[in-house]
Formats: sequence, structure tokens, C-alpha cells
Amino acid sequence: THNYKGNIYPTPFGSYGDFSCIVGPSKAKKTFLKSLILARYIGGNSYQYGDLIQGHGQEDKYVIDIDTEQSEYHSSLSFKRVCEMVGSYPDFYKTFCLRAYSPLERYEFMEYLFMESEYRRHIGLAAIDGVADLVNDTNNLEESNKVTNGLLKWSDKSKGHIATVLHRNFQSNKPTGHLGSSVLKKAETVLFVEKSDNYTIVNPEYTRNIPF
Repeated sequence: THNYKGNIYPTPFGSYGDFSCIVGPSKAKKTFLKSLILARYIGGNSYQYGDLIQGHGQEDKYVIDIDTEQSEYHSSLSFKRVCEMVGSYPDFYKTFCLRAYSPLERYEFMEYLFMESEYRRHIGLAAIDGVADLVNDTNNLEESNKVTNGLLKWSDKSKGHIATVLHRNFQSNKPTGHLGSSVLKKAETVLFVEKSDNYTIVNPEYTRNIPF
């Protein structure tokens, strides 16, 4: 929350019809943060992990969790963690592991999911971990712009929020390649995560809203 003219208001992180991005180096707990956001959006028993993150307008909405890089085994552990945080296995929580497919096939799946599937008009929150796997080369201008424009279109047409995950460049605070630069410019909120001893620090480096 934030204070404005003496009143307390919720601080937006991921509004409907837009997309956000979680950026960080390998093993900085990016996927755990994604899981926490999904779990808190769903609700249930996840309040015990901190109730500062709240979902809104979740009625009759699907929660979509897509992993593009982990094996089926590790993806299933990540998906199961969300359910364990919530304390149940909600029917509206849908999971997909796309590691076995090509970047073009993954992109076409997203196009189908957000534009044609049975979920398309009822998506509340969708996570794509990681969005770089929708391109062959993160420095390819045409491919990168296609994915970024896809995120803008999918979030707008579905009226849901899409939370993406991107790796950070080695020895740099910037997300990977031209894709990272393009996503950084267009996203509603960009979170940078960094490991510090036993903690992961999360900073809203870029946001159209009041930073938390």
C-alpha cells in the first residue's frame, strides 16, 4: 500500500490488460517469486507467506502457469509448490511444460492460448517462465519485437495480466539481449531480483505505478 494525501491505497503491481517482468541472474529465486505471486493471487492459505501481496477480481478467472525451460519433473515441483502454498489443487489453476518444443511452437501455443483457447476470455493471471524461450536469438530484432508485441496483444485481448521471467545479462543489470530491452520498455512493471546472503531482494526498477 501507499499513502496519498493522508489516505492509504493499494499499490498496483500487475493490472489487468498489461504485463510485467521478473529479471535476475540464475538461481536468484525468480521462479519462487513467480510462484509466490501466483499463490497470493489465488489466495487460500498462502497468506501465511505474507499478506502484502493481494489478488483482486479473481472470480471466474483461470490462473495459467507456463514453464518453458525446466524439465517435466522440475516444472511439476514448481507447479506443486503453488498448490502447497494455497493449500489445495484448484481446478482453475492450469499448468503447461513446454521445454520439449521449439521457440516457434511455444510462441504459437501462446497465440492459441490467449486468442483462441477455452481460457481466452477468462484469464486472470498468467505466468511465462521464461519468455526468452519464445525466440531463437534474444538479440534478433524481428523476433524480439514479435514476442514483445505478442505480450502487448495477448494481455490486452485476454484482459488478464501476464507475468514474465527473464534472465539478466552476465555482469550487467540489464535483461538478456534486445528482447530484454524491448520488454523493459513496454512492461507495466519490471522487478529486479538479487540474492543477498539468505534473502532475495526484490526491487521495482521500472514501473508505471507507485513503486512498492
